[in-house]
Amino acid sequence: MPLFGYIINVSIANAWLIYKRDCDLLKEKPMPLKMFHLSVAATLKKANKVPAKVGQPSSEQYKPPVQPPSSLHHRAGPV
Repeated sequence: MPLFGYIINVSIANAWLIYKRDCDLLKEKPMPLKMFHLSVAATLKKANKVPAKVGQPSSEQYKPPVQPPSSLHHRAGPV
């Protein structure tokens, strides 16, 4: 197993141990490690997903570049 995958699995196992301890304190039945692992995977799969865009793009999103007023442009001339 690659090192990165091993580190992820150890991290999930550590998180499960903390979760299991908290469930014991709350007197709740913890889910098995395999289900916890699948739950983490499903949550990570949903994270940072770009929502599907429906319909035409809004004209409010496009803002043309702002041009400075021409009165601010001064030409240097002889004094």
